Amino acid sequence: MDVWERVTYEWTDSVVRGVLTDGRIFEPGGTFEFRVEPHGDGSRIFNDYDRRSKTLLGRCLGAVFQLSGGAPIKRTFRQVYGTPR
Repeated sequence: MDVWERVTYEWTDSVVRGVLTDGRIFEPGGTFEFRVEPHGDGSRIFNDYDRRSKTLLGRCLGAVFQLSGGAPIKRTFRQVYGTPR
């Protein structure tokens, strides 16, 4: 099964925002945003998602993200950037 999407990105010093332009499981126009804020001696990353499913798989993935509090995304960040200290 193919899962893909095309996204345009907007970057600032502390925010990355993506807008879905085309994809297999989510409707165009959906967004996601990552914000970085200072936290003690490091940083804290916040994420927001606003996506509309167009398939059953999209609804299932959306439910996983909602119920897990974004755990799959957080796990990916930890794999790439390491565990915060």
